[in-house]
Amino acid sequence: MSNFQQLIEINDKIREGEFVRNKELLASVLSQYLIFQRANQTIVDKETYLRELDNITYEAVENNSIEIKFDVCETKAISVVYVKAKGNNTRTKKEFDGVYKNVRFFRKEKNFILFWKEPQWKLYAWYNEVIENKNGDKINVENKVALRDEDYIILWQFFEDRAQKIKERLWTVFSFHAAILISLVGFNTKEAFNKSHDWTLLIIANISGLLYSLFVILQMNDMKYHIKRNHDRANNVEAKISDLKNLIDKEGAAGNNNRFFSSNKFTRLILAFLYILVFIFIVLLIVSITKQTC
Repeated sequence: MSNFQQLIEINDKIREGEFVRNKELLASVLSQYLIFQRANQTIVDKETYLRELDNITYEAVENNSIEIKFDVCETKAISVVYVKAKGNNTRTKKEFDGVYKNVRFFRKEKNFILFWKEPQWKLYAWYNEVIENKNGDKINVENKVALRDEDYIILWQFFEDRAQKIKERLWTVFSFHAAILISLVGFNTKEAFNKSHDWTLLIIANISGLLYSLFVILQMNDMKYHIKRNHDRANNVEAKISDLKNLIDKEGAAGNNNRFFSSNKFTRLILAFLYILVFIFIVLLIVSITKQTC
């Protein structure tokens, strides 16, 4: 199936998922980093969007038109979908009936657990606006209200929290992998000095340790990239509000530079440790091969 066909199918899944309130279907196509601006200009993340889906009841949802554009490598895409929807919000007791312009940003994301699988298209940014309300009145899109300071603060907090969560996850994941790798290094080092050992088995163990170390390095680098990207986005939003930036700079003793240095120093230490383990596995592998041929 082509990338275009895949995104047509995903946009239809979103329509179907919202209509029948199928959270599992929607969760399968949404990025864990989703940021969504509703038609009422409130901004929510994936968890909030799925939770508040229970408040919406649709009488009809229809994709009137879909336009899709890709980047050069076809790893990122934008789809503009005009959706005709009618229903009500059971929490606010308000009805809606109109046409909505949905601008959806997709990218191909890897699965950290099933790393051997091909990257899948995920919706990571979504902007929704009213084009026509239930009375048939047209909305002047060019005159829509600009983002308020409150919106920028929500965005800043979202990206800051996301970066912190990924950093905490990085430490948890690294601790798990480090325990396995250190145990494997200890076992292989001990057995390397055991003259009666089966060298073939030790060679296999060292190759496994080497490949495992390289996999962890790739995983750590990917998480480092996501941490930096979210910090960069928070910085861009922060620059929109001078008072917020001044407050952070005063409280932070050089502000974000220390924060970025700390994050980068932390990940650099982790990567340095992993590269040392790679070197050890290579040395042990060479020793094992040498002993095997003797």
